[in-house]
Amino acid sequence: MRSLKRNDWVNILKILATIIASILGTLGVESFDSSKFGF
Repeated sequence: MRSLKRNDWVNILKILATIIASILGTLGVESFDSSKFGF
């Protein structure tokens, strides 16, 4: 298994943040602001 490069981790974190944001949005958490994380 090849080692993950730093760029791969950035992409993974962005995907996770997007998933979390969509879950929170589905739960009706309107106070959640994804712009705080720079995505």
